[in-house]
Amino acid sequence: MPTAVVIPCLNEEATIAATCRSLGFGKDRPDAPEDTYLVLVDNNSTDRTWDVLQDIKGRSPKHSVVLSREVERGFVPARHRGVVATQDLAAELKVPLDEFVVLQADADTAYADGYAATMARAISSTQNVLAEGISTPPTSFLQRCSEYYANAQEVDRSMHGIVVEDDL
Repeated sequence: MPTAVVIPCLNEEATIAATCRSLGFGKDRPDAPEDTYLVLVDNNSTDRTWDVLQDIKGRSPKHSVVLSREVERGFVPARHRGVVATQDLAAELKVPLDEFVVLQADADTAYADGYAATMARAISSTQNVLAEGISTPPTSFLQRCSEYYANAQEVDRSMHGIVVEDDL
């Protein structure tokens, strides 16, 4: 199942290359994840993010990375621009939209090997689903930022009635 990983980028020159490498792109290797495309959206950055995105595209298999720009700052406009770019990609590949998986990712995160393929497999047997990957903070973060984490946990508890529990 074709999969697009959409990543909005706002002043991410320091982190985006490592994020893309963790997803299998930008490594000067011809073996990016099969049937997976990276959609990178520059969200009107003021640093060298656009240059880094172009380098990632140049170091990835041909046609596996799509670059786009969104001048209106914010997650919603940038993620929307990524979805529009994915729709254009699906049309170019002649793949019906309902057969295309769109994963939203963050520009400052390291993803586990096979992340995109694992997520695509997990949702491929359903339609119109929103899946969310979660992570557990490292112990060192919990020790340094215990008050922040306690506040985040309190917000999560307040959302309990509207969030579906994990089956883990």
